[in-house]
Amino acid sequence: MFNKLKYLAASLLVGVFCIAIANYFLVHRSAQQVLESDERNQGISIFAHYQYFLVPSMLVIDLRKVSGTNSPADVTRVLLQIAQ
Repeated sequence: MFNKLKYLAASLLVGVFCIAIANYFLVHRSAQQVLESDERNQGISIFAHYQYFLVPSMLVIDLRKVSGTNSPADVTRVLLQIAQ
C-alpha cells in the first residue's frame, strides 16, 4: 500500500513539473522576451500562463508590477506587444 502511495505522489509531482515547464516554454518565455525587447517596458513585470495552467485556449497575462514611472499607455502597449 505504501509503495502505491509513493508512486502516486511521484507521478503527481512529475505531472506538476511537466505542466510548469510547458507553461514556461510555451507561454511565459516568449511573453518575457517581448517585454524585454523594448526598453520602454522597464518597470513592468508580467507572468503569462495558460488558464489554470492547463487550458491552452485561454491565456492569462498576470500584471505583477507597474512602477510609478509607467503610464496606462505603457501597460496597454505591453499587452499589445505580447498579443502579436
